[in-house]
Amino acid sequence: MHDDTYPTAAIPTDPVLGVAAFGREVGRHVASVLDAGNVLQVTSGRMAIGLALQQMGIGPGDVVLMPAYHSRSMVEPVLWRGAQPVFYRVQADTAADLDDIAAKITPQVKVLVVVNYFGFPQDLVRLRAFCDLHKLLMLEDCAHAFMGSFAGQPLGSFGDYAIASTMKLFPVVDGGCLVSARNRLDGVVLVSAGIKFEIKTAFNTLERAFAYGRMRPLALLLALPMWCKDRLWGALKANTHGHGTATAGAIG
Repeated sequence: MHDDTYPTAAIPTDPVLGVAAFGREVGRHVASVLDAGNVLQVTSGRMAIGLALQQMGIGPGDVVLMPAYHSRSMVEPVLWRGAQPVFYRVQADTAADLDDIAAKITPQVKVLVVVNYFGFPQDLVRLRAFCDLHKLLMLEDCAHAFMGSFAGQPLGSFGDYAIASTMKLFPVVDGGCLVSARNRLDGVVLVSAGIKFEIKTAFNTLERAFAYGRMRPLALLLALPMWCKDRLWGALKANTHGHGTATAGAIG
């Protein structure tokens, strides 16, 4: 049954990256954000956003324009920096609404966050030109688009900084990266999130193994500690009130 509520040409249905994109030629290279510029491996995409905003000098009194269609993990780093998130419209085809963005620009707006949703790139050439015209820094979010290119350039190479989340596309329990084609990253200082984060990561790895039926004797042995861990971690998250979570993600 056809629903006329939504336009027929909404989100694209042809994949930008599929089996055919890899080709049959031996050694053919598929572009990814790792080709976009300088790369720093971090623990998550959220952490990468926090570090990008830090490198951009974003702080209290600044405004970051973000898409209204977003995840909470995109907003927390903005709050961690003491900045204000302001949300712009996203069109039916997931394109950023430049008219709405332009209407929201004030002297306090410093950064435009652009998201390549579900592996489909935005019109990055147009968005880059828009940011240059309005003297905005551009943060390119490639959490859903680790591989791919636009206008002959790897995704992630259009923003002043770009981020990616390896855990969304690869079989790993955490991971992300901060990328920049325009800025050096050797001055970024990473600080360990501490033993609690390391223990949590180890438990997460075990939990995924147990979920797939691996190491059953160990799963039975650790059933009580796992239950206690879930309760303790839930209590810790409840006490962070958002800012603590973002801080851990931004420096862990």
